[in-house]
Amino acid sequence: MKKEIRTPFLIVNPKAYIYGDEALELAKVCDRLALEYDTDIIYTAQHADLRQINDNTDNLILTAQHMDGIVPGRGMGHILPESIKDAGADAVVLNHAEHLMTLPDLDKAMRRADELDLLTIVVAGYHDL
Repeated sequence: MKKEIRTPFLIVNPKAYIYGDEALELAKVCDRLALEYDTDIIYTAQHADLRQINDNTDNLILTAQHMDGIVPGRGMGHILPESIKDAGADAVVLNHAEHLMTLPDLDKAMRRADELDLLTIVVAGYHDL
């Protein structure tokens, strides 16, 4: 079942500045704050850190920083939606300025996210799709 985001909410997006144990420690702080203040915190993490963060937190909307609109099978080097869902992601950021997508690729990724009940945070701006 797809999670719902309540307003107001907070997004913590460490991008690639931290990872591993450092990302986990920040996630734990956010987890405690989400519980203490009864607010939704969207926490984005590196794909390799999703499972560890998921296993050690309870109150975050855990978010992958990207995924591709592929299905299981061919796709080496792409991010399989099922892999982020299986790792514990509740949501995914798509079309970030640091990882732009073409409109057809964005459409595929959004459809795949919907199939897996992943929330999508789609970044829109003035750039060529």
